[in-house]
Amino acid sequence: SVLLIMNTIYSLLVSVPCLIVYAGYTKITLGFLLIYFLSWLLIVLMSVTLTCLFGLIIGFIMSKVRRKYLAGTIATGMIFVLIYFLGKYVQKFGGNILSKVTGVGDIVKKVIPPIYYFGQVCYNRSVSSLFRLMLWSLIPFLAVFLVLSAMYFKILTTNKGVKKSAYKGRYAFYGTPRLALIKKELKRIFTVTVYLMNCTVGMLMHLVVIIALIINSSAVMKFLLSIQFIKNFFPIIIVFYLCLSTTSACTTSCSVSIEGDHFWIIKSMPAGAGSVIFAKIAANLVITLPTMLVVQTMICQNYSFKRNEIIYIYAIPILSQICIAMIGIFMNLLLPKLIWNNPTMPVKQSASVSLTMLLSFAINVLPIVVYFFVLKEKLNAGLLLAFTLVYFLVAFFFLLCLLLAIGRRRYNNLSC
Repeated sequence: SVLLIMNTIYSLLVSVPCLIVYAGYTKITLGFLLIYFLSWLLIVLMSVTLTCLFGLIIGFIMSKVRRKYLAGTIATGMIFVLIYFLGKYVQKFGGNILSKVTGVGDIVKKVIPPIYYFGQVCYNRSVSSLFRLMLWSLIPFLAVFLVLSAMYFKILTTNKGVKKSAYKGRYAFYGTPRLALIKKELKRIFTVTVYLMNCTVGMLMHLVVIIALIINSSAVMKFLLSIQFIKNFFPIIIVFYLCLSTTSACTTSCSVSIEGDHFWIIKSMPAGAGSVIFAKIAANLVITLPTMLVVQTMICQNYSFKRNEIIYIYAIPILSQICIAMIGIFMNLLLPKLIWNNPTMPVKQSASVSLTMLLSFAINVLPIVVYFFVLKEKLNAGLLLAFTLVYFLVAFFFLLCLLLAIGRRRYNNLSC
């Protein structure tokens, strides 16, 4: 019932604006509204049926997979890639459909009959189409409802027990407490899908550039340099593009909150506040820096930069990523959210994440603002990157002092 209510509310956000637009082109009567909302409820039932069926299939597959979190992360990534390619070809597909406008109704009737019957009910007030729509909606819904009801009680009353562990002798590896903490952080990031996907958008931006350069680097560079503004400020634009991509690649802004009610475990480890903070920042850099370094190297190979420009292209974005990771952990220590029921809450609904994104954007844009409004007449564009490098070095040492002075104290005072 909760799923049905939530699905209905989300559907209203789409259907009501459509109805308002439709009312602007034709006269709406009470009879039309009754038929429209009745048909719309049938469509909602059908969407719930498909959602539950999809959940059943995913649940069955996941029950057969050993590493569920890893499989879920890979599957989510594949879905993102699929959505990207579908979005890439949807315009071409839509153009082919619009070129055959007379046959759109027949295509919809063959591919998705319920939508065709919904249109017939709303436009022609067809009773036969309403009856067919009811058959398409109610019969699958009742079937899935009965199956889920039977499986629900089966799940509640089945005791699968605990599988006996088979211990095998192997070599023991010794590592430092900081290395153990970094491994722990990486494991947490890669096993919580929403955490990985929400905090590594910047990596996807890097991957898009990498793929584009691999496929046809000469064409990409030729296109970019054909724009006069980009050609004149190419090193500056590359540096600030990489810096801005780091604003969406911060895992530290919720790395403390994600510990939840297990926070006491990390506090009981033989590692101080400095080691824990270092590990969370290092884990962020382990994930984000490799793709950034690949992008920097590929761009430098495809364009003849000066030696000092190459230094700026490498140093400034890396310093920006380190500073943003430090901002994220500092904000999360100030505004932790250790009480939650679902990982989505600390990742998407915590103040520290939102403030980190705003501050990250501000710290990356500030050098440009200062240059154009204060230093433009005193410094030429070539010195902007030198000024930015000094700016990020100052920001790094300032944030380091904040973490050592305030961050460690906040960590020691935290309790779940």
